[in-house]
Amino acid sequence: MIEIRHKTSGVVLQLVEAETLRGANLSGAGLHGADLCRAGLSDADLHGANLSDADLSGADLSGAGLHGADLSRAGLSDANLSYANLSYANLSYANLRGADLRGADLSDTATVPFGGGSYHGCVTPTELFVGCVRLALDAIPADDDEAAWDALHEMAWDWWSRYGGMVRAAIDAVADEREAVMARVEADDNPDDEGN
Repeated sequence: MIEIRHKTSGVVLQLVEAETLRGANLSGAGLHGADLCRAGLSDADLHGANLSDADLSGADLSGAGLHGADLSRAGLSDANLSYANLSYANLSYANLRGADLRGADLSDTATVPFGGGSYHGCVTPTELFVGCVRLALDAIPADDDEAAWDALHEMAWDWWSRYGGMVRAAIDAVADEREAVMARVEADDNPDDEGN
């Protein structure tokens, strides 16, 4: 049984079974620390919900067609999203600081956003964006190359030291998409001449 609490007052608004949350409107819900392990949340509206420290491991946050769960502006800091199905989920402006994304299915999500300090960013299948810095994934310096990070920006090394692990997890999460993009680019660069 899950207690859904009001975001600011903490008053319990509803008690629900985790399995029955498909398509539920939980926008702005206070779900801090909730146990949503393997919950069926496909197509749910979790816009602006507080899911910090929540256990969403193995949860289904996917969706039918082109829309999955709406996690835009959701607080997912330190949430356990390991092995969660996030395909087609909307993660726009979600706070994923410290979130565990190991094994999560992020296929068909356009970006994986993350936050940290004053610099927020996202990972696409080909690039890392942090603040106003844009960097191809294959141009990211090694994790321990302080000089290379300092050459990018005066605060880059400090930022990477704190958030690099999370960014690497986000990069791993979109690796399949990146490979698909690169395959399409290669196919466009090398058209098949057969039949011409």
